[in-house]
Amino acid sequence: QQAAVSLGRLWPRLDAALAEQAAPKQRQAFEARLRREWERLFGLLIALYGDDGPAKRSIAAAACARLGLRSSVLSAGMVPTGPAELDAMRRLCERECLLSDSALLVEVEDLEPTDRPRIFAVSQFLERSSIALLLASPERALSPRRTLVSFDIERPTRDEQRALWRAALPDHRYPNGELDAVVAQFNLTSATINAASVEANTIP
Repeated sequence: QQAAVSLGRLWPRLDAALAEQAAPKQRQAFEARLRREWERLFGLLIALYGDDGPAKRSIAAAACARLGLRSSVLSAGMVPTGPAELDAMRRLCERECLLSDSALLVEVEDLEPTDRPRIFAVSQFLERSSIALLLASPERALSPRRTLVSFDIERPTRDEQRALWRAALPDHRYPNGELDAVVAQFNLTSATINAASVEANTIP
């Protein structure tokens, strides 16, 4: 049953436009690293670590797009723990990704450390899949037997946070050093800044 379901229906296509949520320097650095590893990409696991989930998504999507790859995302919660179902999903992903020239980003953002069956299943999926794979995780919780290239995605710097606020709220004037005060007091992720600006734009 799993193998009969289209990959596109299960996991949304990542949009490279989301790259605006990530700090430019981190996008560029990750893209450069991906280019260096390009020749052996299909034998690697490219891992992005950090607590800014949307930034990791956008960085992965933008880098893949510039390298001519489409990209899809799979949540760890959707990886089946049964051996037969897991193998069927792996073969489905391989077929769909190869046919569409896509890389697959596996997200383990909400994977509970106590969920041993799921952790084992995700590790098996990562080890056995013969496609271009990326992993997004808040920490180094998985240790699949596959050559790993890790990349730490830090929160935006103070200057980058200022730029994100100005881009998100272009009509706001930030009187009396208001923006500097916000940046000094709160060390926010790009996703949090984006969400706060959306809410601010709804205030009359």
